[in-house]
Formats: sequence, C-alpha cells, structure tokens
Amino acid sequence: MIKKMIAAMSAAAIMCTCTAYSSGYSFTDSFAAEQSAEQSETCGAMISIVAPNHTLPDGITAKLVAVKGDERTVLEEWDPKAVSVMEIRDLEYSGDVSYKLTTEGLPTDYCLPAETDIVLKGKGYTDKIVLCGYSLTDYPGFLIRSDNGRELHFRIHVVKSSSRSTSFLYGRESDAIADYCIVDDNGFRYLNSIPDKSEVLFSSYTEDEFIVPDGHYTAKVELAEGYRFLRKYSDTAKATSKMYNIPLDYFSADLSEGISFSVENGYIDNELYFYAEPVPTAENSCTADVSVVDADTGEPINGCYVELDESFPGVSKMSWVTENSEPKKLDALKKLDETYTFIAYPSSACYEPTAEASFKFAAYGEHADAVIKLKRVMTDEEAAAIEKVVLPDEDPVPADSAHCAVTVGVFDLRTRGAVLPTKASLVEYIGGDKDNQQELASWEASEEPVKTITDIEYHEGSEYYITFNDDNIFSGKYNNAGRIKLYFRKGGDTEKIAVPMYISDIYGNTDTTCFLCREDSSMSSIEAVSSASSNDDVLESAGVYDDKGYRYSFTSGLVRDTVGTGSLPDGEYTLKCVPSEKYRFISKSSQVAVTSLLREKYSDNYIAKNAERGENGFRFKIENGIMDDPIHLLIEPKPTAETACSASISVVDAKTGETVKGITGELTGGGIDTNNLLNWNTSDTPVMTFDNLIFPQKSYGIKLYNVPAEYKMPYTKTFRFNGFGEHQDIVIKLEPAFTMGDVDNDGAVNSVDASAVLGCYARISTDQESGFTDTQIMAADVDSDGDITAVDASNILAYYAYLSTVKEEPMTMESYMAKN
Repeated sequence: MIKKMIAAMSAAAIMCTCTAYSSGYSFTDSFAAEQSAEQSETCGAMISIVAPNHTLPDGITAKLVAVKGDERTVLEEWDPKAVSVMEIRDLEYSGDVSYKLTTEGLPTDYCLPAETDIVLKGKGYTDKIVLCGYSLTDYPGFLIRSDNGRELHFRIHVVKSSSRSTSFLYGRESDAIADYCIVDDNGFRYLNSIPDKSEVLFSSYTEDEFIVPDGHYTAKVELAEGYRFLRKYSDTAKATSKMYNIPLDYFSADLSEGISFSVENGYIDNELYFYAEPVPTAENSCTADVSVVDADTGEPINGCYVELDESFPGVSKMSWVTENSEPKKLDALKKLDETYTFIAYPSSACYEPTAEASFKFAAYGEHADAVIKLKRVMTDEEAAAIEKVVLPDEDPVPADSAHCAVTVGVFDLRTRGAVLPTKASLVEYIGGDKDNQQELASWEASEEPVKTITDIEYHEGSEYYITFNDDNIFSGKYNNAGRIKLYFRKGGDTEKIAVPMYISDIYGNTDTTCFLCREDSSMSSIEAVSSASSNDDVLESAGVYDDKGYRYSFTSGLVRDTVGTGSLPDGEYTLKCVPSEKYRFISKSSQVAVTSLLREKYSDNYIAKNAERGENGFRFKIENGIMDDPIHLLIEPKPTAETACSASISVVDAKTGETVKGITGELTGGGIDTNNLLNWNTSDTPVMTFDNLIFPQKSYGIKLYNVPAEYKMPYTKTFRFNGFGEHQDIVIKLEPAFTMGDVDNDGAVNSVDASAVLGCYARISTDQESGFTDTQIMAADVDSDGDITAVDASNILAYYAYLSTVKEEPMTMESYMAKN
C-alpha cells in the first residue's frame, strides 16, 4: 500500500501526469502491454526521477535493491539525469522478496526520497514511479509558508461531530485513510520528499504540499472501512462548509473516483479537498426524510425550493429543489435537543408562498419524517390565465438632450403578473438632499405595470429615485418596497428598471455582493459595500441586468444592498459594477489580491478572475429559483504615492534587448504569500507592472519558469523599496547558455570542438546516444539545420581558421555563418 510506503520513507506520495518536463521527454506504458506469457509470471518497474520546472543536479545515483531478510542486493544502478525512464523487468513476485528504490549523492539542500518501496500488486504487475526532486532554494514553501513555492495543496481531513462540537483531524495521521495518491492517464505515480522537521528552522510546512510537473491528473483517496466522504445533506458537511467557506454543493460530487485537475506552468486549476467522516450509525447520528406535499391530497409537489432555516450565510445553507416525488433523505444529523426547521417555497403560483415543518431529536438513532404541507390557493387553469407582465425590448427615448428617460416594469415574482395595489413614484432629491425632494410622477403599479417616463428634466447634483408607497418600506404587502436610484449622469441618459416584487416570506435566491478590501501594515479588512453602509460611495453604479438591458431591483428585509440580496425570476443575468473614482477591482497587479483575509475566503482562481469579471460583467444563472454560484466582486482603494510602491518587470535577451516570450514570471516575498497568483506570461505581457506593492522595507523577489534552454537560468532577482511612492523598472537580461561552436564550453572555438562534433556525429550515425547534453547539441549545430553532422565540424574548423587570421574585432559564430 502507498500509505505504508509513505510511512516507511517519511514522505508524502503523490501521482501525476507525464507530460511537459523541462527535460523534454514523456512517459509511455509500453512494456507493460508487451510482456510474454513467461514474463507475466514476473513483475516490472518503470522509474523516472525528475525536477519539475528545473533540471536535476549532477551526481545523483539511483539503485533498485532486492531485499530478502537482512540481505540487500543491488539489481540495477543508473544516473537518473542520463536515463529518462529506467525499465526493469523479471522481478520475482514473492512474499519473501521486496524491492526498494534508493537515491544517493543528493546535494545538502535537495529533497528526494532516499528510499521508496516498489509496490507489486500481483504477478505481471508493473509499478510506474516518478520521483520529483526539488531544491529548498527553488521551493522555499516547504520551509516558510508565508513565502511558499508553486506546490499543490492536497487536503485530506477527517470530520468528527457530536451534538455539541465538530473537530477536523489531519487525514494522513488517521486510520480513516487507507490510501491516497494522484494518478495520471498512464498510471504513473509521483513521490515527493519533505524536509526533516528537526533540520528545519521554520517548520510550518505540511504534508499537504506537493511539487509535480505540468499535466493532467486525478487525485484519489481510498477510505478505510467504516468511513465515507462527506455528503451534502448532513450536519458534518454543513459544519465543514462554514469552517472552510466551501459551498455545500461541493459535497454533492462522488469523490470515490477522485478529483480531476490540471497543472499548467506549475499552477493548479482545481482545489484538492477531501473530507471524510465515520459512516453514520444509530450510535452516532440521527436521520430524517423531508418531503413537500399538497395539504389536501398528500401528493408530492416537485419544483419547490427547500432550505434549513438558520442564520448561516448562503454558502452553508442546506437546501435543495424537490424532484422525482421522493423525500430528501438526510443523515449524519448530530444536534440533539435542537429544533430543525425546514421551509418550502413553491415555484408554482398555485400554492401558498411558504410552509414549514420542524422536528428535534432526544437521542441518537432516532428518525424523523418531516412533511411540509403546502395549501393550494388557485387551480392550474387559474394560474395559466394570469396575464403576464411583458417588459418591452425598446429603450425609452428622452424628450430632448436636456431630459432623461426611464422605463419601469413592476410585477409579482410568483405569478409574473400584475402586483397587488402598490403606489410607484419618481422623485428627485434636489442637490442630493433627501429632505429636499419633489415627486415628479406617480402611478398605480397594479394598473400600469410598465411605465415609461421620457421628460425627466436633468439637474446636475440632483439624485433621482423610483420609490414605492411614498418611500415607506414598512407599508404595502411586498418585501421589495425600497427606493431604487437611477444612474442619470447628464441629460439624455436612460434607464430600464425591472422590479420583481414578492411578499416577505419568499426566499432570497441571490448572493451578489461587492466587498471593499484594505490591507496595510496596521489593518486588514473586508467590508460589504451597500447603500446602508459607510462605504456607499465606493460604487458609482451597480446592478444586475438581464439580456434586454433591464436592471433588476431587489432587496431582502430591511437591508437595501447596493448590489443586492433577494429574488429574481429564472434566467441569465449579468452583475455590473462601476467603482467610483478612488476605487478599482482587485487584480493580479495588486498585492492586496494575496492577503490572508482574501485567500482564506476565495480560491486563487476566483481572485485571479476578479478584475476581468468586474470590468466585463459577471454572468450568472437562476434556475429553479437557485443561483448557480454566489458572486462576490472584490474592490480596493486605488494605490497612491502615500499607500503603495510599484515595479515594472521585463525579461529580455541580453544581446538583442528583445522580450523573451513564453516565460512565466512570478512575484514572491514582500512580507505575505505572493506566490501562485501574482504571475504573468511574457508572451501576453512583455512588461508586467505591479502597481500596489504595499510593504516597503521588505524584500520582493522574481522567479522565472520555462526559461528556454538556450538561456542560462538566472538567479532569483530581489528588490525592495525604501518608502511609499517609489517605482522600480526591473529588466532581467537572459544570457545565452552556450556560445555557438564552443562545444566544450572552455571559452574558445577551436579544433577540439570540431573533433568533439565529429565524435558525436559518428555515434549518432551508428545509432548510439550522442553523448552531448542539450546545451552542447545547440552549440554544435552551427548551421542550425537541426542535425549534428560533419558539416558542422567543418564549419567550426573554418571559423577557427578565421579567428586565427583576423586582425580586427572578430565576428561571432552566428555572424560568420550568416555571411558565409
């Protein structure tokens, strides 16, 4: 088992794909399919040792050792830098013999498993292993978490709940986990080693952290008997959702098949979170069946939104839509002597708006059948006969350039028809003063659901609102009885407003929020931006729009969020927010994007897309009354000379000064974890500017990945600022990794180089290995035809003769070849 192997070597096992290595090779599963009948009685191994995004150091020796009792016999020994994949066959399958893969000659700061078990599952089985080595200089995250490398985070937790508490145990230290790994499409498994804690000054790393090459993967966890992965409809899933800010829908997936993900340029595109719990039993939990039925007939009602009534935020709400006429089965219910109340909201206008059912448990092992009964209030025919309010496609046209125009559509959310009697008004706050207002127009929305006003005289400094029931949110039958600000900025502006009204106990199905994020040496904060908060000037405008261009107004209770929490009809929408002059959307140019408060709440992928979604509009869908995913747009104060520093970074060829494309750059350091997010590609962004670096007096660094082989790999560039307001232009100049024609890299092009090229050509011609490194091959191919031949040797000799006779400054080999 992999678990035993990990325990034996004090390392964490991980398996991953076999593409895109710095050495340029890829793996196959060739010989596993070619074994003869005799070979099927024995086993094999395919072994590779790599350094993801780097090259292996010299001097490492790998050995395959057979162990029988106290006797150890070396079966194979090789240089892993020279042998991409070591194929070993005819290993005896026996309970008396085991096999070990060992590595020796490691540099002091280099991490590679010293001894690894070969896992043979049966006769004819081939174990495919890749060891991933890394230097602590390249991946310091294994030492200091606040400045981590580009490692994956493979979280395995065991959740144990009681009536009063929930605990989260580290999965690898629990007997709940039988095995875990990450596999690629060819079945290769990858192994990392981690530093010995006793040798590490800062030992905040965890075995959750792994380093793997680019490619496609599946992370898998095998649970021990008596355990299962968390399921959505349980108290344990709800507690975990709240603890780690993971949507409850995450626990709807069947994780027994693992989690599929990809890594590109060292960055993962998915979260690897596994949560397990003891299988619910009568000794540790209770169960319930929750159904929604017609109060008169007892027939199940499909399409109802059901949720557990509690004060947790939406991410932790236990909810579902009824379907298949089957009750929802809940288990792992842990709370004793506390009331569970489930509320049902019908999507059909035929039934009363809400109903609920409650139950509580006195002891584990109990079961509750909760039946929510909805009263029919109209027939299907009556519901179908309700005239629907139709919002016109056309935009309102102002009377002239000095006037503005608005179209307002007001409708009942449940029936999609006209509302009950509700007075609507257009009011002007003169000079923006609510106490100095005048009513410009009013109408009865139940009689005139769609109202267009084209002669709104625009006055600079005034604010314009649509209000209901004389701006009294406590009057009227509807929840959505607040005021709606119209975004008129000049004469000739237009607005289209849709107002889905609903009575107070219709559930809110949207979560579209803006947060103002601040970070400096003395303060970290995330605050919701709303019209009722002290941050109501952060947004110039905000709203949810349908594809006709209508802005939907919705509120929940007495909270009038600028962006909003409430109910919308089923459909597709776009959240659009425009920050005011002093604010902007957080992007990868800002160090605030990676502050701890944000990264505890949002994934790297979510934060990375924040600015794009903010500037282009964030699309979302409401289906069966449920939003597909909560939306939180992140805003920050614009950096100034008093609050931030900046740096512009470019990577160029040292000789030509041209941008070297295809390189991934990464900003590190600066006092907080800047990695995995503050990165860029030189093909898309030749000059990367970070304009909100918030910690002067602390060192920043720049790392480069995927540097072409023709360049020397530069050391990590570091810089710092003395104080706010400073800017640095940083140009990283890549020097050639070789001199054309100087095959032995002794600083001179001469007959020795020509002789070496002839030797290489002779070996290649007889189907032998070239004996050259990648750099030597590039230096030897002076005619740049992709082959090493006698012509290259002849050209080197000719250039050597030229150097021996030239009096002036000699041409480079490249210039000489171009001229001749």
